[in-house]
Amino acid sequence: MRLPLLRGVNSPPAHSPPPPLPLLDEREGTPFVPPSAPAPTSREPLEDQYGRRIRYIRVSITDRCNLKCVYCTSQDGFDYVPKPEILSYEEILAIMSSLVPVGLEKVRITGGEPLVRRDVVELVRGLGKIGLERIALSTNGILLAPLVDELHAAGLNHLNVSLDTQDPDRFREITRGGKIEKVWQGIERALEVGVSSVKINCVLLKGVNDSDFVDMARIALRWPIAVRFIELMPLDHCGLPQAQHYVSAADVLSRIERELGKLEPIPAEVGRLDDGPASYYRLSERPEAKGTIGVITPQSHSFCSRCNRVRLSATGQLKLCLFGDEFVDLRAVVRRPGWTPDDLIALVRDALTRKPKENAGYKDFAMQMIGG
Repeated sequence: MRLPLLRGVNSPPAHSPPPPLPLLDEREGTPFVPPSAPAPTSREPLEDQYGRRIRYIRVSITDRCNLKCVYCTSQDGFDYVPKPEILSYEEILAIMSSLVPVGLEKVRITGGEPLVRRDVVELVRGLGKIGLERIALSTNGILLAPLVDELHAAGLNHLNVSLDTQDPDRFREITRGGKIEKVWQGIERALEVGVSSVKINCVLLKGVNDSDFVDMARIALRWPIAVRFIELMPLDHCGLPQAQHYVSAADVLSRIERELGKLEPIPAEVGRLDDGPASYYRLSERPEAKGTIGVITPQSHSFCSRCNRVRLSATGQLKLCLFGDEFVDLRAVVRRPGWTPDDLIALVRDALTRKPKENAGYKDFAMQMIGG
């Protein structure tokens, strides 16, 4: 039976999941060999014009996904980028290894859904050999369980999983066909093998999953997981208008406190590697709680002043701000014969002089290409 909560956003019947997408192969017949490149002569840390150190890159490795979540993509999806335009793993590693000597410390692998791309374990293994402090991955979790042992052994130590409800039927509606059992199998296995940080990301959707917020927070009572609630961004192309479905993080925190007791803020350590947009709280009246509660507030509170990241699209475009218009083509550099790390670093430094102080207003775009 269709759930009434999602009428109007063009969801298919729950029994009709989207057809599986083919895995995105690496170049057929070409063995995967991590690149080696001369060390750059420049060692000055990457910094923008406002003195913000750039130590973190989110890398989209594919624009493909095996779900069609109602807040991310339309029912019709969009045209996939031709395979030759997607960065190869060798190209991704060449870019990352060039930037490590100038301060890159953390890489997060995103998509689309990164686990639909073949041999992602080999990419993680390659990243583990270039001197990064943290290797993270964001996933919808559907394909996680059979891969997480190898991913962790290869060097993955931080994991974010999208999960917007614990109700199987509602999950199927939100994701347009996903099976929540597979997600939980992946999360539990990640904890069993010792992934050091596991976070669940829950997008706040008024009229969709707002009856589930406290239930989601209860995950932190049982599991050593940070459950993070994310305000909906205005990506209206997906058919879920932000103005109609927005819920503030403050509202969610109030609901959780009424049900589970006082939330005590966890002081942020300014300058730490994971000094990202989330604010964290502990359930101070629940000593049995193993996890924490987090909120990410792109609508109600700006966190631009402590931005330490840029994003690399699946096609090699460096995006300086999630909602900015500025792109810099790094693919053109690494596909040019005779390029050097210094060439790449010079281009990135120049681009950072144009990184905005704060976002200049939200623009509708396809999240699949840049991974959030």
